[in-house]
Amino acid sequence: MPLLYNEIEYLIKITPEIINSIMDMVERFAERFNTEISLASIKTQLAPKAGAIAKETLGAVTGIISSASGAIGL
Repeated sequence: MPLLYNEIEYLIKITPEIINSIMDMVERFAERFNTEISLASIKTQLAPKAGAIAKETLGAVTGIISSASGAIGL
């Protein structure tokens, strides 16, 4: 359980970096095919929310793990 928690916590920390990498890749793809996509506005809106989404996910997973541990303990 602690290993799973640490992995999820690490994923939450790097989620904004992953999103930025994906957005950069999409932006390069759009440039290559001469497509106009306003990725700057998407990136601006998505990046701040990624951390909040990841934290909520961690909270949910932590609750599930806690409940499962309690049930196993009983």
